[in-house]
Amino acid sequence: MGFPSVVFLDEPYAGVDVISRNNMRETMNELKESTNTSIVLTSHNMAECELSCDRIGIMVKGQMTCIGTLQHLKTKFGKGITIQFVVPLGSEVNPADLNKAVSAAISGAKQLDAENRLEYFLDQRPAWSALFGRVSALQKEFQFEHVIVTDTNLEELFLGFAKKAREDAELEIKD
Repeated sequence: MGFPSVVFLDEPYAGVDVISRNNMRETMNELKESTNTSIVLTSHNMAECELSCDRIGIMVKGQMTCIGTLQHLKTKFGKGITIQFVVPLGSEVNPADLNKAVSAAISGAKQLDAENRLEYFLDQRPAWSALFGRVSALQKEFQFEHVIVTDTNLEELFLGFAKKAREDAELEIKD
């Protein structure tokens, strides 16, 4: 008796504690690496899919909308990069000065939020090395508690597809 060529798992992480979830992920990786078994899993837990899957398919209304590696999906369908500059409370960083410096250093940055956390969105995807070089230069000029740079995540991709499907359905109703 051998290993099956395909194993289907429906919501394997639902209701499972963190330690068991990590053990399951390790076991699946060992199975995948040591055999020719493919593992197909369905899940609403996007973070777990990002950690567990080599290829990801997104279904909307029962139809496969896209399939590929996480990086491929982010590159093809992602909406951009978010940068958060968190300044310490009571800091003397002037938000207007920081905004001006960010706009000069990172072209296309759009300010989303202000207070002690200044958040910017980039719809263009500069090279990571260039972006981090510019962020590093800003860190030398301004005092930050920390800086967070995030790419589009799987949940944002899924929500984008779901939103488009909803908009398409609304257009059909109007027609």
